[in-house]
Amino acid sequence: MTQEEVDSYLEENKINVAIMMEHGFNEDGDWAEEILDEEGYAIGFGDDCVRIEKFWGFSSPNGFHTFSFEESEMTEVKAQYMTVLFHKLHEEYDVAWGSAEALAFAYVISDFTVPYVTRPPMTEEEQEEVRKQLLDCIDSGNLMIPDGVFPDDE
Repeated sequence: MTQEEVDSYLEENKINVAIMMEHGFNEDGDWAEEILDEEGYAIGFGDDCVRIEKFWGFSSPNGFHTFSFEESEMTEVKAQYMTVLFHKLHEEYDVAWGSAEALAFAYVISDFTVPYVTRPPMTEEEQEEVRKQLLDCIDSGNLMIPDGVFPDDE
C-alpha cells in the first residue's frame, strides 16, 4: 500500500491513529511518578523518569484499541500502515483479532518493509529497469529454478 492508500482508508473509515498510552519507568525499571492534571488525567512523568514506552493505537466509530506492542522505532506512518493492515486482515480476511494484530506488527517492523511503507508505486521507467536486470540475470545464467517448482516440468 502506498501512503495515499493508507490515508484514504483511514479517512474513509473514520479511523484516527495516535499514541494511546505511555508508560514511564525509573532507572530501576519500576513505574515512574506520574504527573496528573486537576481532573486526574496523566499529563507527564516526574523527574525520576528515564524511559518512556509509547503504545500506538486507533480510534474509530466502532471504538478504540491500543496495540499490545511497544516498539521504539514505531512512527506515526508505521502505526497508520499497521492499523490499515490490521483492519484489512481482521475485517476482510476474517483473521482472528490477536493474529491480525501480530501479523500487522511483524510486517511493519520487519527490515524488509521499512523502506517500502511509504514508497510510491514504481514508475514505468523503474519497472523497465527491473525487467532489464532480471532478463540480464537470466541471460547470464545466474538464475536457477529448482526441480519441482513447475509441476509439468520434467
